[in-house]
Parts: sequence; structure tokens; C-alpha cells
Amino acid sequence: MVRVPLAKRYSSGQVVPRDGIYRVTHQNHRESHESVLTRGMRFPTCKTCGDQVRFEPLTAVEPASGLTPQSRGSLLVVDQEPSITFTLKQVLEQEGYRVWAATDYSAAEKMMVQNDYDAVLADVHFEDRRGMGLLRRALNRQRPPLVMLSTDEPDLESLRTMMKMKVNYLFFKPIDLTELRSTLACMITRRASSLAATT
Repeated sequence: MVRVPLAKRYSSGQVVPRDGIYRVTHQNHRESHESVLTRGMRFPTCKTCGDQVRFEPLTAVEPASGLTPQSRGSLLVVDQEPSITFTLKQVLEQEGYRVWAATDYSAAEKMMVQNDYDAVLADVHFEDRRGMGLLRRALNRQRPPLVMLSTDEPDLESLRTMMKMKVNYLFFKPIDLTELRSTLACMITRRASSLAATT
């Protein structure tokens, strides 16, 4: 990941100029945080402070060289948007995870068969909900991974399905990277302890 020396700040409603990680600053009610945003979408508003949100570009989405991921866990990231999978892969590899990424169902299914993962992060609406079938496959494994979903359009049907499937966590897009990092670290550690206790 490459740091970008850009001072320009953007506001809610403006078009995101480039894929990358942005620092999000709210009016007063919440600490600043980082989010993954993709070019062409509009900078989102906040339910509490409306359009009084500012976005500052922090990193460009460029391959980082010389990284040697530690063994914090293995992840599968599934999303139809290549810039999202690429960005999340770069961010999470810097955190020390081994990350595989897929942007179509057949690739994700092959990866699921060939590898065991500690966690799967997938878009709820991946290929017209084919992602739900992928996640059912994950949950039926002998050592099921954590199942985490992301969505920018939550609906009642999806929420009911997720509750029945006992999905571990739901992220709302744009994904808050602080929330993603802390959630993964906590839940993967807890999963490892639980697996160790049953062996």
C-alpha cells in the first residue's frame, strides 16, 4: 500500500475520484475512522450528522512489495467489485493475514474446496445472491470458517436469511477499516481458542 501525499478533502455527495482508503471525519458524535471507497461512487452521508462529513484520501490502491505476511489467519474475500477485493487484500495482508480474493462465483467455489479459511468475507448480493450458497457451503464444512457479510443495501429478506444461517458478523459498506481490523482480530482469536478446546 502506498501513502498518498494529498491534502484535498471531499464532502458527502461528491464523486470518489480514485479507489483507495479514506479517513472519514464526522462532526462531533463519532471518532474519525478509515473506509474503503471505490472510484465513481459518491461519498456517503452520515445518519447522525448528514452531509457534515469530510473524507481525506490516505492511500492509493497499489501493490506493495516485500511484504511477508505473518500467520494471523487465512481469509477469503469475495466481492464482484475488483477494486474492493484488491484493496481489502492489501490492507489485510499488511495486518499479517494470508488473503485470497475472488470476484466471481466459480473462482470463489474452487478456493473454498481447495483451502481451509479462518474467515470468509463476502458481499450479501454477490452474483444475485449466489454468495448465500457459497456461505452455506462454508458453514457446512467440518471446521467452518467465520462467515462475515457486507452490504450497502440491507433488506428484510437478507437479514432473515442471515439470522437463519447464523452469520457471525455483518458489515455495512463502505466498510469501516477500524471495525474490520478489530472484529477480525477478536473473532479469529476466539475461534482458534474454541477449536483448540475441542481437539
